[in-house]
Parts: sequence; C-alpha cells; structure tokens
Amino acid sequence: MKICLINPKNLFVSSYQPLSDWYWQAPEMERMRFFSTGPSLGLLTVASLTPPDIEVEYIDEVYAPIDFKQNYDLVGVTGMPIQAMRAYQIAEEFRKRGVKTVMGGQHATIMPDEVSRHVDTVVCGEAERQWGELIQDLRKNRLQRFYGDPRAGTVALSTSPLPRYELLNPVFYGDVPIQISRGCSHDCDFCCTTLVYGKKFRHKTIAQILEQVETVLKLWPKKPYIYFSDENMFVARGFVKELLKKLIPYKLNWHTNSDISIAWDEELLELIYLSGGRRILFGVESINDSSMDGIDRHNWKFKQVKKYKEAIHIIQEHGIAFYGSFIVGLDNDGTDIFQKTLDFVRDAKIFSGQFAVPTPFPGTRLYHRVKAENRLLSEDWSKYSGVEVLITPKKMSVDELQEGMFWLWKNVVNFEYFKQMAEHFKNIMGELGHKMRIRRKPYVS
Repeated sequence: MKICLINPKNLFVSSYQPLSDWYWQAPEMERMRFFSTGPSLGLLTVASLTPPDIEVEYIDEVYAPIDFKQNYDLVGVTGMPIQAMRAYQIAEEFRKRGVKTVMGGQHATIMPDEVSRHVDTVVCGEAERQWGELIQDLRKNRLQRFYGDPRAGTVALSTSPLPRYELLNPVFYGDVPIQISRGCSHDCDFCCTTLVYGKKFRHKTIAQILEQVETVLKLWPKKPYIYFSDENMFVARGFVKELLKKLIPYKLNWHTNSDISIAWDEELLELIYLSGGRRILFGVESINDSSMDGIDRHNWKFKQVKKYKEAIHIIQEHGIAFYGSFIVGLDNDGTDIFQKTLDFVRDAKIFSGQFAVPTPFPGTRLYHRVKAENRLLSEDWSKYSGVEVLITPKKMSVDELQEGMFWLWKNVVNFEYFKQMAEHFKNIMGELGHKMRIRRKPYVS
C-alpha cells in the first residue's frame, strides 16, 4: 500500500494588493518569507504512526508539484483555514480519479461537517489515538466518515512518535520545527489553540526532544535554525529549565513563542541564551488597555500591559531578540492606534514586529461574536491570513484599518530600523558575551 501526505500551499496573501506586492517583492521581507514556509509536523507525525509496511510519500506543495496521476491507496491533506480551500481542491481532484482521501488538522477539527463535503474521511483532534484505527479500516476497505476523539487535548505526548524528518528535503528548510508541548491556558478570544489542543499543558519527555534535535542535526548537512513550535514553550518552568541545560552542548540557534512572564525569571533567561535561544515571538496583542480588557479568558494579558516596556528591556538585555506580535483594529482602537503602536515599538526598542488585524478564525469566540453582530465580511478561508480585514471595525473604516496596518509593517520592517536595532544589540551583546561564557561553565563539562 502507498499513502501520500500533502501539505497544501500556505502563503501570506491579501487582496490588498500593495501589501501582497510588498511582501513578495521587498528585499527586507526575505527573512520573513524564509521562515514562513515550514513543513507540517502533523503530517510527519502521521507518517510515523503509519505501519512500516505501508509506503509514505510527503509532498510540500510550496516546493514540489502534485502528480494527480499517481496511484495512491490514500491521500491525506491537512491545514489551517488559509489552506482549506486548496486542500479541498487537491482532495476533490484525487477523488475524481477514485483515490480515497482524508483531511485532518486544525480546520478539519473545528469544521468537520464542512470538510466532509470535500473528502471521504475526516480526522478530528489529535492523530495519535485515531490513525491506527483508520489504517486498520483502510486495509479492510471500510473507512469511516469521521474519526474523532471526545478526549481531544489529552493525548500523553510521551507516546507521540518521532516525526519522520527524513521525508523532508533539507535544501528547502533552513528552519525546522520541533514540538515540545501542546495546550495553552490563556484561551484568547481569537485563538484556535484550545479548540484543537485543549487548555491543559502537556509536554514530551526530555529524551524525546533530544532525539528530535539529534535526528535533525544528523539529517541536515548545514546546522539549521530550530523552531520550537509550541504556542507557549515556557509554561512548565522546572521541566523546561532542565531541557535547556541539556540543549547547551548542541550549540543550537533556536526560536520559539512565549508570553512576557519569562522576563521575571533570571535563571530561565540565562538558560535560554546559553542554549541558543536568540529570538522569541511574544503575543503583545495591543498597547491599548481598553482593547486588551477581555482578550483572554482570565484577563491575564490585560494585567500585563503596563509591564510591557520593562519586560522587553529585561528580555533583550539578556541577548534575546524580542519579536512583538500586534493586533490593530480591535473594537476599542481608533485610527490613532497605528502611530501609538509605532511609537511603542521604537521607544521600547523592540527588535522586530509583525502586525495583524483581528481575524475571526472559525470556532473562536471572536468568530461567533462578530457573526452574531453581522460584522463578518467573508468566510472565504483563503483570506484568513491575518492581514486581510474580515471584520467591520467599530471605530474606523475597513480601508483605514487595511492601510494603517500596512503603514506599520513598512515603518518597522525596513533596513533603516534593522540597522538601528542591530547597533542596539551589538552594544548589548558586547557586555553580555563574557558574562554568559562564565555562566555556561556549570552546565557543560
């Protein structure tokens, strides 16, 4: 038997042409383009869950064409909402040729009824508990319409297999994802994470993570950047500190995602730097207090706004570049939010930023609220890139929001700002280097 697992094109797009043109053509966006086209860890994990007597082919459509004439026993597709439309096209083309199709991942978990109109089988939730049953049914030619687990978000990650990184072509990926944990307790208004992975934080064992790191380092002829792809890597502090100590000898260069609470943990910041953590994306969301009120279930982020500048300073003084993720155009934002956000980025000397508009991903509280208010502008999932205005703003026009967000991108992601931040970090690193070499010795024999 032969299975093909396909990662549909996942591209930053917008019908606002000036933004799309700038993204694809501007030389200052080259680094972001490089980091935005990673492989699907979900599909690589599914490949590992597949018995060894079944041949598995992995196709990343960004880098390789799909041969629809191939005679597969099953074609699997995955994806976030922005990939859904293309995933449907791929599945429908194979179905015309009599090939069985299955879709899993974020969009399939949240919108299973819609997805089932385009594929033969839908996998809802995490694959570890369901893929084995699906394979048994495939062998018997009796695939079910849905495979779902009411306990989604509770898989013990100690049972999750090593993803099949050997299916990737290292030439295409200088940035390789490794998953440490799943789940997030913040439960933000706009986020799908808890719908897919649940609120309970779960992590793999240190041995599993080191095996993934060593596998990647063996397969890549040139040491790649490592992306620890967790929504919030540092929740289990004791565990992650032990992990970071173990990572120091590998001399990695890695990045991840976090909230700003790490600023108040001196030992953690030192271990991040010593283990090769050089940049972290932080969900700043907004510097407007009234817009932050209620943005997450426990209002934790609202309580942090006044601490932002101090936290950014502390984190960057430890040699860790602060990448801020901002949402502009929230319900309490007026047109002054663009200048205020730019002033904040410059005053805080944030290394870099990325900017989005409120995006009503299906299934989220934001989606249900704006739909009930008749403010949802489109359910064309191919527009759900984070930079397409899909909600009628309350305190500005659609055009003002779209143009204001683009203005922010151009004023922060440019060579002049890069040069300023490079000089700022050069001064930081000069003072930090000797101190960190001394601190490294207790952890490395």
